[in-house]
Amino acid sequence: MSTQSGKARKPMSLRAKLNGFTVLNAFVGLAFVTSGYVYLTIQSEFQHVGQQALDVAEVVATMPQVIAAFHTKDPAAVIQPIAESVRKKTGAQFVVVGNMQLIRYSHPNPEQIGKHMVGDDNAEVLQGKPSISEAVGSLGLSVRGKAPIFDHGRQIGVVSVGYLVSSIWRRLP
Repeated sequence: MSTQSGKARKPMSLRAKLNGFTVLNAFVGLAFVTSGYVYLTIQSEFQHVGQQALDVAEVVATMPQVIAAFHTKDPAAVIQPIAESVRKKTGAQFVVVGNMQLIRYSHPNPEQIGKHMVGDDNAEVLQGKPSISEAVGSLGLSVRGKAPIFDHGRQIGVVSVGYLVSSIWRRLP
């Protein structure tokens, strides 16, 4: 073997090859362990945020003032200030309350009140079942917790609480 300078290069010994292979193996193993740890950390954080969103949604869904507002002439006038207060206290990006036709009675952007809720993840909550999902809505991709609102055993609406995925990524270590 010769190099560019024309000098012959000594072949690598078996020991050097084994040492190189061992070091390479260690780095590959470390990369797998690190990527597994990162994956589990991210998955755990998203599950935690989803459960947090659902917990907040379930609290709002059982608030007597919210339930009573559904029987007023202008539910949004009562529900919007409550939802915004909860949103600010919990750090959620949105707390949206809607009726069974998914018409919003609250939204962080007041111009969205009276419009349809966005997302393809409403089937479960419209059947009276709480749910956690990731979906794209009017504010972007979010992790959401959804809870049904019941009045005397009859479902009258839904609550959707969400945290934007972009804000979850910023919180990761």
